[in-house]
This record gives sequence, structure tokens and C-alpha cells, in this order.
Amino acid sequence: MAHTLRGLGCRVLEALNALEMQRLADTEPKIDLLLTDLSQTETNLPDFAAWFHAIYPATKVLVASSSLWELHPYLAGLREVSLLEKPFTIHELASMVRRVLD
Repeated sequence: MAHTLRGLGCRVLEALNALEMQRLADTEPKIDLLLTDLSQTETNLPDFAAWFHAIYPATKVLVASSSLWELHPYLAGLREVSLLEKPFTIHELASMVRRVLD
């Protein structure tokens, strides 16, 4: 996803897990979009999203998952989260990112 977004002209901070993202976030004054893949099993999405929202309350969140029907428990406490079902095309990713940011 990061490679695709860079190819579309986006500036991308890429992290392999929530801890790495927290470290990166500490160096950035503004982040427009948090794009996370639910397949990162070591990430507790509600806890991470709550932490992230406290630091960046205006940041949009886009969650990619191959099993959206399983997301309900993860998303119960989150507000204004957009979902992108995998697999998706480059066009679908670009379109969703644009839609979320606009």
C-alpha cells in the first residue's frame, strides 16, 4: 500500500507495527490519514486508535481488511472510521484515500 500511495504522490510514513507508528508519530506535527491493515495481529486496534486519536484528533482513519465481517468488535469504540475490503486494486485504494481525505 505504501508503494502505491507514494506512486500517487502521497508522502507516506511506513510502520510495521503500532509501536513503530508511535515512534514515527512523535516526529510529525500533522498526519492526514492513518491507513492500517487489520492483519497486523500484534496491534490492538481500539487501544492504538484511541492513543492515535488523542495525539491527532483530526486525522482520518482507513482500515483495510480481508474479513470486514469480523471488524465489529474492533470498531465498536472508534468513530469516523472508513473501511477498505481486501483485495483491492490500485484504483480502489486511490479512490478510497481521496474520498476519506476530502
